[in-house]
Amino acid sequence: MQRQIRYNWQRSKDNPDMLTWFFLIINESREIARIENKIYRELEQIINERKQIKGVRIDGLKFKLISFDSPKIKIKKRKIYRSKKIYRDRDLYERQDPDGLENYIRANFS
Repeated sequence: MQRQIRYNWQRSKDNPDMLTWFFLIINESREIARIENKIYRELEQIINERKQIKGVRIDGLKFKLISFDSPKIKIKKRKIYRSKKIYRDRDLYERQDPDGLENYIRANFS
């Protein structure tokens, strides 16, 4: 699987005036850090950072999931990642099961 970014948003469970954003970045470590900074700049009003999960896929690329609340409703994808490989994925959301993210990645990116 290629380097890419998947994202999704949902109404925040904690604050109905906010959105909870989820970004799954699949790339090399230095690129993940650069992309993460761009995400934070694009959604500059981050209220509540929720989760960060890191890992390595079978093919050796790294992944990082970040999630946070923000009042901003729209993003400019080209400011985050110039490649066309940034997708909204409605199956990306906060899972109750601790293995949920691993299962999602295995099912979608193996």
